[in-house]
Amino acid sequence: MRRAAFLGALVLIFAPSASAKFKIWLTVGDRTPKVMQPVRVVVHSEAQLSYDLRLIVVAPKKSWYDVVGVVTGDSKIAHANIPHDGFGVPLHRISNRAWRGVVRFPRRGQWQLVVPNGAPDGFMIPPPVRRPIVVSRA
Repeated sequence: MRRAAFLGALVLIFAPSASAKFKIWLTVGDRTPKVMQPVRVVVHSEAQLSYDLRLIVVAPKKSWYDVVGVVTGDSKIAHANIPHDGFGVPLHRISNRAWRGVVRFPRRGQWQLVVPNGAPDGFMIPPPVRRPIVVSRA
């Protein structure tokens, strides 16, 4: 009985708390871009991270879960036609709290910029960041 109580106390002490979460946000160079216009995006983290964050672009009227699941390879039930339904954006670390990438939207409509992870592996539901971007004709 004492051993079970001791183990339970250890779990409570070392379990991650909700306060251990941190903010993630985007800075978008142009929030109303035209088709194929290069748009600079910076992903920021409140915490210093030893791993990289990701940025995934989801096409209009497509499921963010399916696109993120296929792009990351972390869902066995997700189905998306990549790159038509969405794609990953290569990010370059510019500091221990920020990553930069360039996005070109291939067609008009309301796209979503998604940062799917706040941890080294997998993706979060809901994702930490989901930002709509309306793309117009060139």
